[in-house]
Amino acid sequence: MNQINVGAVTEVTLTGQVFAFKNGQPVLLDLPQLGPSLALFQTVEDLRSYMQQIGVEDYTIKRIDNGTEFLKSEIPIPIVCDMHYDTTTGKSKWKLVMPLNQS
Repeated sequence: MNQINVGAVTEVTLTGQVFAFKNGQPVLLDLPQLGPSLALFQTVEDLRSYMQQIGVEDYTIKRIDNGTEFLKSEIPIPIVCDMHYDTTTGKSKWKLVMPLNQS
């Protein structure tokens, strides 16, 4: 796997973010340098727009009620948040979620 370039560390809030769910599982996106990843979106509109852009249909939407508890579930794949498609560059943009302290 390629080395991941990590930029500045910043706090993010996962509570309220949404993700796509299909066939009883979260929709995973194959992201450069990360592989299969769970993408979280700030708004339902952002999620719908992105899913349309990549051709994913017939999904439901799940909202994270408690970001701290969500991270404690120890999801075994990378999680990215604030996912969106940048129309200027034609590329997907996101923030990699790396829990620093769960105490």
